[in-house]
Formats: sequence, C-alpha cells, structure tokens
Amino acid sequence: MMEAVHCRQCNSPVNGKFCANCGAKTSVSKITVHNVVHEVFHYFTHLDKGFALTLKKLITSPGKMQKDYIEGDRARHQKPFSMFFLCGTFSGLGLYMISVGLRQFYGEIDDAQTDFYRHYYILTQAILLPVYTLITWLVFKNQKYNFAETLVMLLYKLSLVFLVVVIVSSIKLLFPDFDPRIGEVIFVLFYNILTNIRFYEGNKFLIALQSLVTIALCYLCAQGLSTLGTSLLKH
Repeated sequence: MMEAVHCRQCNSPVNGKFCANCGAKTSVSKITVHNVVHEVFHYFTHLDKGFALTLKKLITSPGKMQKDYIEGDRARHQKPFSMFFLCGTFSGLGLYMISVGLRQFYGEIDDAQTDFYRHYYILTQAILLPVYTLITWLVFKNQKYNFAETLVMLLYKLSLVFLVVVIVSSIKLLFPDFDPRIGEVIFVLFYNILTNIRFYEGNKFLIALQSLVTIALCYLCAQGLSTLGTSLLKH
C-alpha cells in the first residue's frame, strides 16, 4: 500500500503536482548554485529595466511620471519604495566615500552639523518622510490626491534628489571650499516646483507658491532634526 503524500505547506493530502488546498507544489526541486545565479540574474535584469525607465522619466518627465504611475501605468516602473531605498543606498554609500575622500585629502573641513548632515542624510530623510508627506498633503489638500498617493509622489521625487545630492557633493572633492548645499537648494527648489506643477492641477503660479511653502516647512523640520542629532552626538 502506497504511503499518502501530504503537502509540505499545509499538511493536506495531495494527489497531483499541486496541493488542492493551498496551491503549493507537491515536489520541490533542490536548490543549486545554478538556481541561485539564475534568480539573481533574473532579479537584476528586471530591476535594471524598471529602474532605468523610472530614472529616465524622473529626469525628463517629473510629476507626469508619478501621475501616470498613480493612474495605473505601474508594470514598467520600479516600485516607489524600492526606488527610494535603492537610490538611498547608492546615495548613502556615495556620501560616505566622499566624506572619506575629503578627510584623506583635506582633513576635517566640515563643522559638526554639516558632518552630521553628510553622515545621516538618508536616515534623516527616511525618518522625516511621513512628516514631509503630511505637510505636502495638507498644503495641497484642495487637490484630488490622498495621503498615500502623495507619499508615492514624494518617494519618487526624493529618489532623484538623493542621486543629485551625491553628484553635487562630489564637486567638493575637487574644490574643497565649495558648499554643496547651495547647489542642492537650487536643485530642490527647481525640481520640487517643476514636479508639483506637472503633478497637480490648477493655477501654476499658485502651485509654485504652495511648493515654496512646502519646501520651507520641510526644510525647517530637517534642520530641527539635524540640530537635535548633532546635539545628542556631542553628548
């Protein structure tokens, strides 16, 4: 008499290639190096296509890209949280390498608050992301987008900002007296206003003014957290 076969997942009796109860495969192939390499290759080739297209559209069509994603064009794009953490990781590593290079070439050239900003920039932005979203949603509450949709827009927006911050900061390696915050502020102002004008509907001048209010409030929050972090590290 043949021994009954049971599902590895739910322990239900099975007869065939799949469990009728939970849908799991009856037989599972052994994991090999080939399987792992194939999975990694598949993941990164899929990632590359979605990431490259999303990055391109964030550069060429800011605001419209987020609007298209929210309205249903999602399959071709990198997911918002994935994009945020990928760009954040790259930016964090880039800022760390730049910081190491500056110390090796020029010694200590930043004050404590600037040093905190460079070391914990990505973490600070991640912590403040819900606050940024709440501020933006409240300032643009007359628009049709809810809190979650506003969050998606900001995740993509900050993803490109992360990459630009690294590029601007790298200039300091050649010109140590250069203050990258000037370039970053100019870019953030321009990119935020452009993105919001293309994302939201209505009078462009009013949207630009609302964008400036949003940027100012978010900047104050970031400065407050940076000051607090610097103070805690000193003690």
